[in-house]
Amino acid sequence: MLAEPGYPGLQLTLVVIEAKGTGGGISLGYSYSFTLNLLQNVFLIRHPKIGHTLGVTWEAAVSLGVTGKDGATQAILDHVGLKADLFINAFLAANPRN
Repeated sequence: MLAEPGYPGLQLTLVVIEAKGTGGGISLGYSYSFTLNLLQNVFLIRHPKIGHTLGVTWEAAVSLGVTGKDGATQAILDHVGLKADLFINAFLAANPRN
């Protein structure tokens, strides 16, 4: 997390499952899902005595994919990169440089 107000942190949660042929045979490829969230400290207006907690202040929709075993790593990285670009564009739109 950055030493910025709200202590923002970008969180990637990735789940990858290998698909195998019948009987646990040859790898057929992978299915995967991931989310990308911006977490920051937030205050609950209705319960200010609680102080702060982490809250999701930006989120990309859950992404799903299927890839063959050859090039799987690059395919997943490319997909995550598309969502990271969405975050970067949203961040720059909300925080224009002067």
